[in-house]
Amino acid sequence: MAEPDDRNRQVLNAYTALRKALLLIPPIMIEIPETWGNIAPVDAEKSVKRARKVLADMPGDDYTNTLLVYLILDWLDALYMARMWHTSHDPIHGELVDQALMRFHVALVILDRDGQK
Repeated sequence: MAEPDDRNRQVLNAYTALRKALLLIPPIMIEIPETWGNIAPVDAEKSVKRARKVLADMPGDDYTNTLLVYLILDWLDALYMARMWHTSHDPIHGELVDQALMRFHVALVILDRDGQK
């Protein structure tokens, strides 16, 4: 199980990967703030939720758009569980962060693999 600082770093790294994916994969770039280290996490959360709404109305490949939505949902899940874990210190919340990040990275690998075809 990851330590608090490690989980925070992993959630931040996932945000950076999400930002890159939204800029490079859709037919139209979707931009979210460059780093949530310089903005409040709640503002990063709002930006990611707006990106999900934009993506839902975006033309293009449904398969890719669905994977991008999964990426967004899994990042939000990791963020919410990390907040709960920091408040409660219940190990199950930490495990839920880890699982959300694992799903996030699986979707990212699939997007990367499909983009290289």
